[in-house]
Amino acid sequence: MEVVILGDSHSVALGRGLAQLARRGPLPCAASAVKLCSSPRLLQPFFAREPDGIRLTDPEAAQALTQLNGTPVLDASRPGRVYAFVMGFTIQPFTRDPSWRRHAPWQEARQGEIPLSTGMIRAAYLHHARHILEFLRAVAALGVPAVVVSGPPVRADDIAITRNIMRPEVALRIDAMVRETMTETLAGIGLPAVLPPAEAFEDGWLREELREGGRDFHHANALYGEAMVPLILQAGMKQEARVSETLTKRPD
Repeated sequence: MEVVILGDSHSVALGRGLAQLARRGPLPCAASAVKLCSSPRLLQPFFAREPDGIRLTDPEAAQALTQLNGTPVLDASRPGRVYAFVMGFTIQPFTRDPSWRRHAPWQEARQGEIPLSTGMIRAAYLHHARHILEFLRAVAALGVPAVVVSGPPVRADDIAITRNIMRPEVALRIDAMVRETMTETLAGIGLPAVLPPAEAFEDGWLREELREGGRDFHHANALYGEAMVPLILQAGMKQEARVSETLTKRPD
């Protein structure tokens, strides 16, 4: 079987981690990683349903899928392949809206800030990620074996914090809330979520040694990818076995 890691820019660190693991020894299954496009492009319509598949309509994503599959249409015609979609968990640009200077989750709200209920923030994020969730629902309905991979924990040097758009404790609260919201929503769709391991966190933040360097204030690095890839492959193999068992039990 094969696991294809496919999604937003967080796929890059996973691909680098995958390459480093592959150089050290055999992997439990065939695997590859492809970046479709940056996450903001997934926050607008980027696909169209077709009778037997899902056509990616964003030019960058369509080109990436075509290079992988020979077509911009995603379907269930490749037995043994599981897609690990990297999308829908990142809190950027959701947390970079200047309105967060005046609002905060009720648990963290200070005097002068407008407190927001958990339900309100969850609903706002689900609306923010609505096109991604519509895509993942279409994937599940089509019967394409898939799991969904979380982005890394929020970084303590995230621009939303360093530019004083939100306080650190607000960023941590929203990051955890989004991860929980997405995991629960995906379970309702029937797609497992692959979450960062406990060792990736330090006081709620992405550990400093797992951050991408330079002027990047958002992504994780290849070392993080090395920690995540075994979890992704394990989840992918489990999902493929589950789907295969379901197909075997179907009456002719």
